[in-house]
Amino acid sequence: STVATVMLTGAFHEDGLADVADGLGGSASRERALEIMKDSRIGAFGAVALVLALGLKFGLLAALAARGLDVVAVSIVGAHVLSRLAPLFL
Repeated sequence: STVATVMLTGAFHEDGLADVADGLGGSASRERALEIMKDSRIGAFGAVALVLALGLKFGLLAALAARGLDVVAVSIVGAHVLSRLAPLFL
C-alpha cells in the first residue's frame, strides 16, 4: 500500500516532506529556509524525515496486518475516505 501510494503520486508528498524538513532543519532565517526548500537535492534532515515517515507507515501497516486482512482493508479504505471528507467539515 505504501509503495503503491508513493508510485501513484510520483512521491510528491514525500518530496514535500523532505523539502520542509531540510528547510526547517538547516536554516536560521526565513529567506534561507525558502531557498533550501526550493533546492531539488535532498539533505540530511530530509533523508531522516523520509526514513522516519516511511518506517512509521510500514510499521503501522505491519501492526494492522497482524490483526487480519479484513482489518487492514477496512482501515486503509476508511483512512482514505476520512482524509477526503475531513476538509469539508473544517
